[in-house]
Amino acid sequence: MDFWVKAVLFILSISMSIKVAYSHPPDLKDKHYQKDHDYWLAHSPEFGHHPEDEESHDRHHAVLFAATRSVKNGPPKTGDAIVFDQVQLNREGGYDPNTGIFTCPEEGTYFFAFSFLPGREEGDTTVALVKNDAVHERLYSSLPPGATQLSERSCLLRLEKGDRVWVSLEEGSVLMHQASLSFQGYRISS
Repeated sequence: MDFWVKAVLFILSISMSIKVAYSHPPDLKDKHYQKDHDYWLAHSPEFGHHPEDEESHDRHHAVLFAATRSVKNGPPKTGDAIVFDQVQLNREGGYDPNTGIFTCPEEGTYFFAFSFLPGREEGDTTVALVKNDAVHERLYSSLPPGATQLSERSCLLRLEKGDRVWVSLEEGSVLMHQASLSFQGYRISS
């Protein structure tokens, strides 16, 4: 059974047990309570802490990265991959802070999120999530002159080993303020 399914079932069983416990205090001599208690004790190892499950789960989800763009890089250029040079996490080394491109090291379904602050000049701003030179997601911003608002988008992508994913400024400009440009991704399943 998948780790997350086990976790949800465990949480549901705990919440049901708590509800039952608060509705009437347990009587250790009560055969129904003892039967339920014995059942959960017998089955709790399935939901308990198992280093081998954790290791398998960790391997399963090992690919992940999180990066922001520092002010020292200046504003990104239209049409180019945005280089997020401040890397907080880069397990399996899929993200390249020199190019701004994530190269998939393991096939699977990935979750990606990216954010930006649109520039304050008049006009629209568009930032795109690109997979292998094809735009997969776009994030638009159209605000009055002088205004800005943090914009964020997330999506799921199915990737093969070697697929490349990056964020690109398509039109407009972005502000460089306190890591307002960010890009994160992680593998959620094989």
